[in-house]
Amino acid sequence: MVDGSIRMKETTPARTTTSPDEGFDPVGIRWHFLSDEGRTWLEQFETGRAHACPIKTAVRRWVYRFAPGIYVKQVSYQGLRALGKSLAGGNACREGANFQQLERRGIAVAEVLAYGSERHFGVLKRDVLITKEVAAEHSLWQFMQDVYPALEPQTKRRLASALADFVRQLHDRGVIQRDLHVDNLLVCQMDGDYRFVLLDAQRISLRKRSLSRTQRLLNLAVLLCNFWRLASTAQCLRFLRDYGLSWNGAQGRSHLYVIKRLALKLSRHSWDAHARRALGNNARFIAERRDGFTIHRTRRDDVDEMLGALLSDPDRLLDQGKTDGNRTIGAVQVKLDGPWTFLQGYRYQGWRSRLWNARHGGRARRVWLNLWSLRTRHVPVPEPLLCMDRQCFRLPERCYLVSEYVADARPLSSCWQDLDATQRRDALIHLGMELGRMHRFGGIHGQLTWNNLLLTFVDARPQITLVGLDAARMLATASPLRCLLDIRLFLHDLDDRDPDGSHRRLFLDIWNRWSR
Repeated sequence: MVDGSIRMKETTPARTTTSPDEGFDPVGIRWHFLSDEGRTWLEQFETGRAHACPIKTAVRRWVYRFAPGIYVKQVSYQGLRALGKSLAGGNACREGANFQQLERRGIAVAEVLAYGSERHFGVLKRDVLITKEVAAEHSLWQFMQDVYPALEPQTKRRLASALADFVRQLHDRGVIQRDLHVDNLLVCQMDGDYRFVLLDAQRISLRKRSLSRTQRLLNLAVLLCNFWRLASTAQCLRFLRDYGLSWNGAQGRSHLYVIKRLALKLSRHSWDAHARRALGNNARFIAERRDGFTIHRTRRDDVDEMLGALLSDPDRLLDQGKTDGNRTIGAVQVKLDGPWTFLQGYRYQGWRSRLWNARHGGRARRVWLNLWSLRTRHVPVPEPLLCMDRQCFRLPERCYLVSEYVADARPLSSCWQDLDATQRRDALIHLGMELGRMHRFGGIHGQLTWNNLLLTFVDARPQITLVGLDAARMLATASPLRCLLDIRLFLHDLDDRDPDGSHRRLFLDIWNRWSR
């Protein structure tokens, strides 16, 4: 490696601008750390624009992959943020320094080749981190989705034990990873054993001694936020046991209660923040006013074309389809310059209804927000595409909602007779898991009849989609009584088709396990 006094002086001649379209350009960067391998790669790099594959592109952050197996992270700064980072230090350089400290503490991390920054008249403009690719097949997120469900129970236990050992090693060596999620961990399999590598070290705090009990519980809660959808409660308990926590006795139950409460609190905060983005202008959504309508829609070209076709006369499209018999809701399958979609129109009955909705927001807007709240919780609901609300003197008149049309799926009430015993059992188990997770996260369907459950089989596996969510609610905290009331219509339809009660017992057993 290069001596520290020389590293600070190594600078490539200055250049004028940096933009994401230019790709990575090392010109003008002063390298704070530069290994021999990093120096060799930069000498071979020349312009830095050939054979680059963008991995992640954001407003001020880009990640590129270069052959052979080199990753470059580049972060740019402007305005007041540039002044603040000039004093506190850039994100990429801080992450590179954290990687080096973690490596000295014996933590498996990506190998750092170089990191440096570029300043204009003392103001930080950008910084760069160059790392070497880790020989691993999956991130933990991909592994849990694609590989984990098919593993044998013994292999799952070995994986949980290896992950618990890795997290305990972090805590014993004084490492607090505030962004400890499954996409920042790589899974490596060697001779039947699993090994984990930490990929992101930007939001890391290092302590001189091992973490306290409170710090460990909080960090375990951050990790548990990632496994609501990927693992059952029993598997999470097995992980905590392998980590070293016991749930026997009053102290063990207290630790489990604290971890679960903190994890749900952190998760709900993140879910609600992501769902509220659907009401604003950002990289994914658009909020605008056009032709007297307040419009919320996803930022897609096909949705823009749908909006143009819908604005002309939405009531005419509703009249062309079949309604569901509700006096205040009209629903129809339409094709708006693209694929088939599901259009719903909401009417207000009298002044009392209009005044109440003026205070609480339009019906379509509430359904729009509830759908995105459920989707952020990974509940299987159709993707909402477009929401339109017309007001007169701040009183709502008509509102419309366009969502994706679920093709090749049938209501559970119509396809139940066509299923064999194995398919019925699999469908009930999957339903118990999905509805249990929804209720655990505070979601209430409101009209949970079999007509509002669409079932299809993909590779012999049941897939459920919840529809008819006009009465859905999102609770601040899960209420056992509200959850039981929510499934009463489902159980009523199940009892009509289950004379001996075996299916009811199976569903309630799975639902109770996943709703806690």
